[in-house]
Amino acid sequence: MAGFTGFRQNVEAAVRVPEGRSECSRSASPPKADAATGSGPRSSIANVAPRLSHALHDLASARTPEADAKLTQLMRTLVTPLYAYRGRKKGYEVSVMKTMMDLTGQVGGQVRPPLNDLTPAEVKEWRTLLKPWRKWL
Repeated sequence: MAGFTGFRQNVEAAVRVPEGRSECSRSASPPKADAATGSGPRSSIANVAPRLSHALHDLASARTPEADAKLTQLMRTLVTPLYAYRGRKKGYEVSVMKTMMDLTGQVGGQVRPPLNDLTPAEVKEWRTLLKPWRKWL
């Protein structure tokens, strides 16, 4: 697929598991980040859906046509819309992730100034946008 190499590199960078930790990405439960070294998933997606973060890594690393097709599908349905929404306003990289955490039963909390939380209408929109994410939560 033309241009797919750059796409794959972006995904690999977004969900990178440190050298020597790749075997952990295949475990039943995702590894926790090590506080001393900061090792673990390197994606904001891992805060909300660690299983998805590891699946993206595994698929990007597999380098098979089947994995590429699944990776493309996940990127189109989950990751690309997320990053497009986060790009709507400066600071939404944080605001959207905190809202997603709150809506999934985690504690995201409010953002600190000068950033802005999502509006009530945007939070309502995210309740709908999270539906395809449910199987990864």
